[in-house]
Amino acid sequence: AFVFEKPEEGWSGLINESAILMASNRGSGDFFGYSVAIDMDLIAVGARGEDEVSAQAGTVYVFEKPEDGWSGALEEDAKLNPGIVGSGPTYLGHSVDVQGNVVVAGGLLGTVNGVTQIGRVNVYVEPATGWSGTLTETAALAASDGQTSDRLGVSVAISGSTIAVGAYQEEAPGSNNN
Repeated sequence: AFVFEKPEEGWSGLINESAILMASNRGSGDFFGYSVAIDMDLIAVGARGEDEVSAQAGTVYVFEKPEDGWSGALEEDAKLNPGIVGSGPTYLGHSVDVQGNVVVAGGLLGTVNGVTQIGRVNVYVEPATGWSGTLTETAALAASDGQTSDRLGVSVAISGSTIAVGAYQEEAPGSNNN
């Protein structure tokens, strides 16, 4: 993932990156950078194919702006793991958003209450000790009527105390439409 900062002369012409963000445990097929989000000095990068926890469980990497600024090659401050993992892929990090000290990450194939591929969204709140090490979710969001293949978490957004989540294969009650 690349960080670009606005030059003094503004957004014009060809601009090169200020920093390159990398996972400390990078591997082939991780899809690092599949999703990215930024708020102030915090960047979250999704790697939906990362398999440290289990095959394609996914991980979100958190980067805090160093004191000397976004510069050079940087590795994450924290890794956000998917928590509950079912028998198949979770794809945590398919979608990600950040606001203040909260990171929201979608795993569109996540498991909820033993139902696989329903989709799951994890909420991570920065611990008192800061973004460091490997962390698991503070809360998990799930649809009350969730069913296999709903794909909850295909997209996520946070604003204030509200989180919106997409589920592109969820059928509306009483219909056959998605």
